[in-house]
Amino acid sequence: MTNITRKGGKYFLQEDRKKGEENIFISLFLESEAGKKWLIKNKMTDNKPQESESPDFLFTNSQGEKIGIEITKLLNKTNKFKATARLNTIANKVVQYFKKEKNIALSVLIDVYDKRKVSPNWNDHISYCNNPGFDKIEPKNKEVEDAIIKAITKKGIPELGLKKITVTVAPHTFIVTYDNVFFSPHTSARVNNSGMCKEDPFEELQNTINSKNEKYESYKKQCQKCDLLIVSEDSSAGNFVCFSNNILNHKFDSRFENVYLLDLGSFAENRVVELRKTQPLINF
Repeated sequence: MTNITRKGGKYFLQEDRKKGEENIFISLFLESEAGKKWLIKNKMTDNKPQESESPDFLFTNSQGEKIGIEITKLLNKTNKFKATARLNTIANKVVQYFKKEKNIALSVLIDVYDKRKVSPNWNDHISYCNNPGFDKIEPKNKEVEDAIIKAITKKGIPELGLKKITVTVAPHTFIVTYDNVFFSPHTSARVNNSGMCKEDPFEELQNTINSKNEKYESYKKQCQKCDLLIVSEDSSAGNFVCFSNNILNHKFDSRFENVYLLDLGSFAENRVVELRKTQPLINF
């Protein structure tokens, strides 16, 4: 099954597997100014990578050298992230059901009704931004999936246009908007969420680099050189972080020769920043 997803201000056709998402990230990187400079600096004659597992992609330059790029995500795992991840899972399960059982390619958008969003009290808005209100224990995902599938089946699939329904699974009410025309024959599963962003999460970013530093030697077995691409998703994935221009001056410890940040959350269009490094760590 293939689905339409929005990343970095663009729509992509994504295969239903992890590598499908990685293909989008590498495309966004190579289309950026930093990515174009990376291709030139490494003397690439072809910008089409070879899929790999460890590292994720391999390129061959004009001198026959293998250059690898490993991709990883920066995730700020707050309660808002956990709630958004659950909603994304539910939305995907719903579209998978209708595609598999009914051969209908739905586009589904799920939102959680929360009266704090329209409250005249400013403190309610602050509370909403920090606390998702979507309980991480009740109801269970399967209960919500089944209730939404049942409600859509009862309401019917529109031949044209959108339909919007409310589905209550105590103690929450979900607003579900769907159609089967806009992206057909591909599916689309999205959630609508907002929250308070953490600015410049440099500690979390360094921890993400550290987790890949440990595997650097295994990547080098497949290539002469390996660089790291870190992806910071936007709020639609529950990743409530943003970066200021301070990112241009902060130094990080890395065993990789080059580390890039693909920032999908701070700006309308994606930007790629080459991170500054301290003295290279010794590769034992």
